[in-house]
Amino acid sequence: MGTKTLDVTAGSTISFEGYGSIIHQGPLQFYMAKAPTGTKVEDFDGKGKTWIKISSDEPTLTGDRLTWPNFVTIPECIEDGEYLLRLEHLGIHSASTTGGAQFYISCAQIRVTGGTATFQPEAEDMLAFPGSYDSEDPGIKVFIWYPVPTNYTAPGGPVMICPEIFLNYLKSQATAKEHSKCLGMRRKSSDNAFPMSLYGPEQ
Repeated sequence: MGTKTLDVTAGSTISFEGYGSIIHQGPLQFYMAKAPTGTKVEDFDGKGKTWIKISSDEPTLTGDRLTWPNFVTIPECIEDGEYLLRLEHLGIHSASTTGGAQFYISCAQIRVTGGTATFQPEAEDMLAFPGSYDSEDPGIKVFIWYPVPTNYTAPGGPVMICPEIFLNYLKSQATAKEHSKCLGMRRKSSDNAFPMSLYGPEQ
């Protein structure tokens, strides 16, 4: 019996279960890649620049422990269709040398319905695995122990944002004149910067 495809409503939250504890500092990230029209997701290998980042989370520090969320919200603004979902935890505890970062990856097949399709990614926003990560990327090759960096920016660029959310933000923050100037703005990678104080003790 092959891998099952999970039916998901856009805008809903799905969770996952990890076998064993996460014991290393680093971000938790999610990516999605849409299977081409007419192609079943089980026949889609995700090659090429087909991926978008939908989430990037830092851990929460509670006492001497770090915890990460075990869920992700599927954006409501994406197109309906079948997708690969990539879950990625990047361990950066030994990332001071090239090749020292540790990637813990899992994937799922999902079938999304109820999406508004208002998000249309630009070619420059699409990612490829392998291909879009560089071993010298400052989010992949980084020394976190001493001196402790002020901030850490995860690899993979900015998280996608639904146009409706972005426009509502602009309306709440800008005058009509400023709003018209900002319609073409996109989130910067620096918007994903996490304070390095979160990467202190291991869980």
